Amino acid sequence: MDAHTIANIVSYVGCIGLVIFCIITDLKHNPLGHSRKFINFRTFNWCIVGFSYAFTYMARYNVSTANRQDIFEEFEVTKEQYGVLLTVGNIVYAIAVVINGFMVDIVGAKKSMVIACVGSGVASIASGAIQKIFNLKGSPFITNTCIWYVINNYFQTFATSAICKLGVNWYDQSERGFFSGIFGVIISFGLFLAFQVDALFITNPANLYLAFVIPGCCLFVFAFLNGFFVRALPEDKFEPEEMLTLRSVENQYPKSPKKVQFEGNFFAQVFTLLKPILFQKIFYVLAVIEILLGYCRDGYLSYYNNLFSLMGLKDSVQQVIASTGVTIGGMFGSLLTGILSDSLFKSRRQPVAFIDFGFLLLGSCCLIPCILYDHSGYGSAFMIAFSAIFFNGVNGILTSTMSMDFAGSHSTGTASGVLDGIQKIGSSMTGVIIPAITGTTVSSYVWWAVSFTIPCVLSMILFAPIMNIKAKKQGEQTEAKRATSEEENLLNQEETA
Repeated sequence: MDAHTIANIVSYVGCIGLVIFCIITDLKHNPLGHSRKFINFRTFNWCIVGFSYAFTYMARYNVSTANRQDIFEEFEVTKEQYGVLLTVGNIVYAIAVVINGFMVDIVGAKKSMVIACVGSGVASIASGAIQKIFNLKGSPFITNTCIWYVINNYFQTFATSAICKLGVNWYDQSERGFFSGIFGVIISFGLFLAFQVDALFITNPANLYLAFVIPGCCLFVFAFLNGFFVRALPEDKFEPEEMLTLRSVENQYPKSPKKVQFEGNFFAQVFTLLKPILFQKIFYVLAVIEILLGYCRDGYLSYYNNLFSLMGLKDSVQQVIASTGVTIGGMFGSLLTGILSDSLFKSRRQPVAFIDFGFLLLGSCCLIPCILYDHSGYGSAFMIAFSAIFFNGVNGILTSTMSMDFAGSHSTGTASGVLDGIQKIGSSMTGVIIPAITGTTVSSYVWWAVSFTIPCVLSMILFAPIMNIKAKKQGEQTEAKRATSEEENLLNQEETA
C-alpha cells in the first residue's frame, strides 16, 4: 500500500469519523435540559438539513475542484477564462442570496431547502450531461458551465439562509456556538465531498461530467427527505409540554409565525425584516469583514489545487494532505470556534473570530517561504491545512451564528442572506485578482499567499472596537420592544389628553 493510498484512507476515516462524532455529541449535548424525545428529533431533523447543505457544496465547489491546469488543457480553456466563470458565479450568488434571504423568511426553512435541492440538482445534472453529450470544448464549454453554474448558485442561496433559519428556531442562543461548530463541520463535509470525492471522478479529466451529475442526483434524494421528514419549528412536531423539562416553552421558544404575513405595502414588510440589520451598527462592521473573509476563504479553496498542479503534484500525497486539511481541519476549527464562543467567551463571538483571523494571518505568512523554498510541496500542503482550520472556523461563527444572535428568528434568513451575499463580493474578487497577480510558475503563487495577509490584518483592526458587544436574547428583545411600545402609547395618551 503506497503513501497516497494511506493518506486517502486516513482522510476518509477521519472526515467521516468526525461527522459521526458530531452527531453523537449533538445527541448528548443538552445544557438546557430538553426532553430526550426533543433532542433525538432535533438531531435527526438537523442531520437531514445539514447533509442536504453538504451536498449543495458538492454540487457547487466541483467547479473549484476542476480549477487546475490539466482540466484547462483537456477542455481547451485558459486560467483567465475559468476565473471569469468563478467571478460570474460568485456575483450571482451574492445578489441572489440577499433576495432569497427575504424569501426564506417568507416561505420558511423547510420549503426553501426543498427548492434549493431540486433547483441545484437540475442545474448540476444539466451542466454535466450537456457537456458530455456534445463534447464541449473552449468557449462553448465555458458558456455551458457558466450558464448552469449561475442557475445553480441562484438556487443554492435558498439553502444558505434556510439552514440558519432552521437553526435559530431549534437552538437557544446559549447553544448556538456549539451549533455553529456542527454547522461548520457539515460545511467542511461538503468540501470533503467536493475536493476529495468529486476529485476522484476527475482523476481522468474527461470524466468531469460525473462531478456534476452525481451530486445533482444526490440532491434529488435529499429534496425528498426534506419534504417528508423535516420540521421547520419545534411546535410543528411537539406539543408544548413535550418540548422542555426544565424551562417553560414561552421563555425558551417564543412562538414565531411559519411565514411573514404581508399586509398592506410589500416594501414596508421587507423593511421590517431589514430593521434588525439596518439599525444595528455592528452589521455594517460585519459586512466589511465578510468581504475580507470571502476573499481569503474562496481564494484558498478555489486556487490551491492549481498550485499543486503547477508543482506537478496532481493527485499526490501533498494534495491529499491539503484537501484533508481543508475538510478535517475545517471541521476541527469550526467545532473549536463554536465551543469556545459559548464556554470561554459566554456566547460572545467576536473574540474567537479575532483569534481565528490572527492564526489565519500566521498561516498565510508561513505559506510564503514554503512556496518559495520547499519544492517538495509538503510545507505548502500543511500550511494550507493549517489556514483552513481558521477560515472555516470564522466563517461559521460570523455568517450563521452572529446573524442568528443579532437579527432574531424573524429576520435570520434575511440577515444570513445579506451577510453571505456580501461575503461573495470578496469571493468574486478572487476570480479577477488572483489570475492577475499569479502566472504559470510556482514562484508566482507567492503573491497569492501575500494577498491573504492584508484582509486578515484589516479584519482584526475592525473587530477590536466591537469585541465586547453581545446580542440580547430573543425574549429580552421582545420585552424591550414591548416596553418601548407601552411608553409610546402612554406618551400618545398624554398628548391626546
